[in-house]
Amino acid sequence: MMRGLENRVLMGNAAKREDGKNGNRELQGSGDHGSNAVPTNQSILVSGESGAGKTVTTKIVLNYFAMLSKKITTTHSEECTRRRQSFSPRTAAEGEEVCIEQQVLQSNPILEAFGNARTLRNDNSSRFGKYIDIHFTNKGKLSGAKIETYLLEKVRLIHPSEGERNYHVFYQFLARASAEERRAYMLDEKTVMSPRYSNGIRGGYGRPKIGVEDFKLLNQTGTYDRRDKVSDGKMHDEMLEAMLTIGFDPDTIHSLMRLVAAILHCGNMTFTSTERKDYRGHSDACHLDKTPSAMAAAKLLGVTFEDLAEALTTRAIRAGNEIVHTPMDMTQSKKACEALMKATYGASFDFIVAKVNESISSYPSEPQAKNYSSASIGVLDIFGFETFESNNFEQICINYTNEVCGFFWFCYLFSLFSLSCKSSLNYFNSRLFSSSSTNTCSSSSKTSTSAKGYYGNLYHFLTIKKFWI
Repeated sequence: MMRGLENRVLMGNAAKREDGKNGNRELQGSGDHGSNAVPTNQSILVSGESGAGKTVTTKIVLNYFAMLSKKITTTHSEECTRRRQSFSPRTAAEGEEVCIEQQVLQSNPILEAFGNARTLRNDNSSRFGKYIDIHFTNKGKLSGAKIETYLLEKVRLIHPSEGERNYHVFYQFLARASAEERRAYMLDEKTVMSPRYSNGIRGGYGRPKIGVEDFKLLNQTGTYDRRDKVSDGKMHDEMLEAMLTIGFDPDTIHSLMRLVAAILHCGNMTFTSTERKDYRGHSDACHLDKTPSAMAAAKLLGVTFEDLAEALTTRAIRAGNEIVHTPMDMTQSKKACEALMKATYGASFDFIVAKVNESISSYPSEPQAKNYSSASIGVLDIFGFETFESNNFEQICINYTNEVCGFFWFCYLFSLFSLSCKSSLNYFNSRLFSSSSTNTCSSSSKTSTSAKGYYGNLYHFLTIKKFWI
């Protein structure tokens, strides 16, 4: 796995020199590890069914790389934050050193909050694909990383399946929102239309606090907690701490939470069907109800209620040099509202990934370029194979990708065993059917040894094949 990154440094491998002596004396030298080592880019593919442990495995891999990097640079810790002290509010305010290894690891709680959800088989299932390109210096130190994401399951935002939850960030945010935050994001009882207040009684002692049950995006499935007993409140605190470590300023965090609250309010908006009459005759139309949720959504999105209503209930069509506005019926307006929520959430997720990359990417200066231009290891964490009662397009792509990866793995595995058996068979035949009859008796002991090796490999191959089948 670490073959291309100076194994003698990263893995403590006792490399053998040409003279047959141990190469550890080179390792203790002045830092010149020999000219024969050629850094090579490597890749790690983490695949499997949903709930198999891909996300945890990716964390273990990242922790392993960070541990090796810190071990290598123990005597050079002052270089850890040379390029990043200006990014982190914690570093500037508290004087704490935040190294690149810690920042790479702290990207996990942020991406998990906005990209993971509870499914039928996994309480922390990644609903997006993630490729992490980890860069190392020529000495084996972790110099930076870059994260690429794909296929975020935005349909889950609108229609989570029965027995599943929406994305973690909604539950975490509502579990930890303070009274001041609830007022700022309009999450008090006066701005949320909830069945729990249908009797018209508001306020007073014992009034329930606005929670996940009051939002349509979260209460469709009736599932609000996690089976692994992980506290949403604690996870929210961990996410905020990670954001500060990565370099999110308080205003950026406030804006992200503002969008999270706006999406929750958009899910509670309602429409009323109407009939519109114009020069073309009668047509189906609708209007956005002026409810507290709609007013809160418009304010949090930074637009007026009238502009929001017009954007969701009318369609603009360009005909030549003229733009014609036509009304949409209630079904079309609901679809437009869903598209708005998915686009807003998707843009927020892309912004978070870009912000994380801005902090953990490596940008060496010219004098340091020769130390940073080494190899990289790519870690690909793909979705888990899963079959739902109703599979969306993203899930079809996920399942197809897993099938292709599984097919490649089996072909690669069996081809290795086939080559191993073939080489053993060729060696056995060359030793057994030698043209020199005079050496038959003298080489009987050697051929018996090669035969044992051949049959041992063949038995091992058949055992593995039987196990996989």
